[in-house]
Amino acid sequence: MSFRNVYPSGTAIRAMTAPITLRHGVGTGTLTGNITLTYRDAQILSLDPGGASRTITLPAARDGAHFTIANVADADERLTVYAADGSTVVAIVPAAGSIQVAAEGATWVAVATGGAVPLPRHAAQTIDMADAALTLVYGTAGAGQATLTSELLFVDANSGGSQENLIPPPVATSFGRILFIVNTGGEAVHFRDAGDTTDVMQIASGECAFAFCNGAAWFGGVIKTT
Repeated sequence: MSFRNVYPSGTAIRAMTAPITLRHGVGTGTLTGNITLTYRDAQILSLDPGGASRTITLPAARDGAHFTIANVADADERLTVYAADGSTVVAIVPAAGSIQVAAEGATWVAVATGGAVPLPRHAAQTIDMADAALTLVYGTAGAGQATLTSELLFVDANSGGSQENLIPPPVATSFGRILFIVNTGGEAVHFRDAGDTTDVMQIASGECAFAFCNGAAWFGGVIKTT
């Protein structure tokens, strides 16, 4: 593999004597709908989706062009970045995440990610369901919810009955998520779909399970008994 040198042979290297300033600076705002970018827009964008997931369509690729997009949502709202054709997904930016995209010839590619996108690795989170159904969320938890801080969950249904329902976050903001669940209580944990309509799996007391999301649905299965 070779990387092109766009400068003529013999071009001298000169030291920079001032900070780099982007021509169009930084753009901020709250979206009210989907948007299409042009080369007159800021190259760095800090955007709040404004209450729903949105799409951002890039302009036709020009070799070397780039945009950096930060999603500053305070809820489970994602930004899906499309190439100029409006159908090719370049990146999906969840809440508190960011992405840098660049044009390689006539193709847009994602070159860097940032923000609080990945969950902490190998950290364990203990969850007490407190004898009630519980919904997992990525942002601030409300009544009947718990904020995910790890991909490894030690769950106790703490139920007065035989089982409790554990409801995952919405699929729209869970693409690529993997959860490992250990039932540490005496009752079964029923891992439901995001709409709380049906069981994805039933995790008996002392069993371990995994769950993953492909962006359209949650899947999973029990893998062993501890």
